[in-house]
Amino acid sequence: MPAEEARPPARQVDPGPQVAAGPKVAPGGQVARPGTVLMVSGQAERYGADRSLRVLAEGLVQRGWQVTVSLPGDGPLAADLATSGVRSAIIDPGVLRRVNDLRDWAGLLALGLPAAIRHVRSEARRHDIVHINSVVIAGGLLGAALSGKPTVCHLRESFAGHRRQFRAYAQVLRRLPVTYVAVSKAIAAEAAEAGLGARTVVVHNSIDLAPIPCFDAARDRAEAVLSVGRINDWKGHDILVEAIALLRDRGLIVPLRIAGDVYPGGERYRLALEARVARLGLDTQVELLGFVDDVASLLASHAIFALPSVRPEPFGLALVEAMAHGMACVATAAGGPAEIVDDGRTGLLVPPGDALALAGAIQRLWRDRDLRTRLGRAAATEVRSRFGSDHEVDRIEALYQSLLARSA
Repeated sequence: MPAEEARPPARQVDPGPQVAAGPKVAPGGQVARPGTVLMVSGQAERYGADRSLRVLAEGLVQRGWQVTVSLPGDGPLAADLATSGVRSAIIDPGVLRRVNDLRDWAGLLALGLPAAIRHVRSEARRHDIVHINSVVIAGGLLGAALSGKPTVCHLRESFAGHRRQFRAYAQVLRRLPVTYVAVSKAIAAEAAEAGLGARTVVVHNSIDLAPIPCFDAARDRAEAVLSVGRINDWKGHDILVEAIALLRDRGLIVPLRIAGDVYPGGERYRLALEARVARLGLDTQVELLGFVDDVASLLASHAIFALPSVRPEPFGLALVEAMAHGMACVATAAGGPAEIVDDGRTGLLVPPGDALALAGAIQRLWRDRDLRTRLGRAAATEVRSRFGSDHEVDRIEALYQSLLARSA
């Protein structure tokens, strides 16, 4: 899609009184009081990066930080933030993944990126610290760096399929005064390979556990496999569909529901998936739900969850959420899932791109209710001990305090 010209902040949602601006610095340089944070988002939806940002922003506000989240436009995330007491502003921050062809590149470099840099820099100067929600938010990163404010940037993407491009981009990233936060050890390893290791820390994503009920083995669940995530070239939905076809050929009819849609401009991936479903004769077994607003209800009502990514998953937030709901999960052992799932105890892991192995894991879960119950109970317990929001907020708050003390 054509690059959009960035706009200055046009709308703010005021949730009410918050703490006074500016961190209080105690003798010795230790920050004694939370300050103000600008969090820059490249989208305003409810996918993994959006939900992670919301959980982090909410946790910081609860601890006294004054948080403003800039969004590229209106969207469901804006309403979620307002409900949580988090201010929002409209800024298009110059996101690289919007660029699809040479004309788009020209528009971004000539108009979108310079405007994004100006507006983010201007907004950043009103805050004590800047947090960029994704490394592909190029305008936001450059604007934050030029503001002179301490800057943190989340590494939420895997560039395993684009190593050459990431190494080239990293030549710019290495020159920015930015601390990078990798969502998994796998992503930290990619950052180190690109020369960012010395300034990268690992902080796993987290979820809000409060609205998720404790595990209940007696809960009635739909006998179907559920997968949640963007439809694109590496999420492996085509492999999952092949696995369902293999099971059908063995006489095992397993319904599959896929929740999620494509990025704007990526409609060809959904069309290709629909064509594969039709070609394999699975029209009555496989249901493409599109974007689903209430993912929690899906997770609470299904028995088996599958994350079939063919390239390293940066983290796997949907996987963690499914585990928290007590689902029996199968995921590919690449990237974040290998750090999240203890194979055979809290879920099952299979090699990426292996439809036969994926079919075998689903068949085990489908035919063994006791195994599903055991894995689901262990998974729910594991998530509560490792991935509650306090764990992430503790680490990020400590990082903020360190950067502010250093700058003070």
